Amino acid sequence: MTDVLDVAIVGAGVSGVYSGFRLLSTNRDQRVEIFEGDDHVGGRLLSATPPGIPNMVAELGGMRILPSVQPRITKLLEELNAGTEDPAELIETYDFPVDDPDNIAFVRDIHLRLRDFEESPGAIPYNLSFQEEGKTAGKLVLDALEQIVPGITSKDLTEADRRQLAQETSFGGKPLYRQGFWQVLMRVMTSEAYQLAKIAGGYQSTLSNWNAADAIPWYLSDFGVSPDYKGFKKGFQQVPLTVAQRFEAVGGVVHTGARVVSFEPDGEVVSLKLVTSTGRAHRPCEASDSGDAPSRARAVGS
Repeated sequence: MTDVLDVAIVGAGVSGVYSGFRLLSTNRDQRVEIFEGDDHVGGRLLSATPPGIPNMVAELGGMRILPSVQPRITKLLEELNAGTEDPAELIETYDFPVDDPDNIAFVRDIHLRLRDFEESPGAIPYNLSFQEEGKTAGKLVLDALEQIVPGITSKDLTEADRRQLAQETSFGGKPLYRQGFWQVLMRVMTSEAYQLAKIAGGYQSTLSNWNAADAIPWYLSDFGVSPDYKGFKKGFQQVPLTVAQRFEAVGGVVHTGARVVSFEPDGEVVSLKLVTSTGRAHRPCEASDSGDAPSRARAVGS
């Protein structure tokens, strides 16, 4: 028996399930199915309840959003909640704690609280200059960025304003876009301050040596002067799971444990071969496109 699909989507991450949902929302006459190699929907958005801690949700993938610079996910949440009749199924967020005074930092074999950076600067095991003492890792970087690009940390600037300002700025007689991030930071920070910011900032890769004109506005957008992050009360994975439910409600089908192993072209036909997580063949699919006809996908049952 052969089932003919209009669209076969590979991957049930948030992009895959959302694409399927939008396709069927505009044309319910289509047959759209999603094939996911893993055993769950969500891709890198994976939330779990740790054993013995039923009131906690641990994020094993994405953990938070920043609504001020992520309008698409913000709009999606509004749309999903607007279409939810059961209050218990609403996607609820909470203020995600960043730079909380009780946050823990482990630097050079010493456990500290974030408040210690300002209240007990002598306890910080780094040889900082007198201008750097008493500042958190984030504050050290923000002060450095303001020296490199004066005015860029202003709260009145938009993300687009910061990108333009960084592209137009020269530092040390050379355009910022021709310099590395690490190189310009090390001209306004001591080596010790840079190492502290790198270790205690939480993400070592953010201060690596990529293009300074790109890195500076990006850093300020993600970590910002006073970023307002949001976490998810029921876990970030609730977002793709909710979209997948909407996709299935309008006629879509999601196959988990169906891993794509190859695309094999044969004339105008492209065969999408799948296996299950146990290694057995699972519904080979053929997608074809002939002239002005819409693309088709054929799933062949064994």
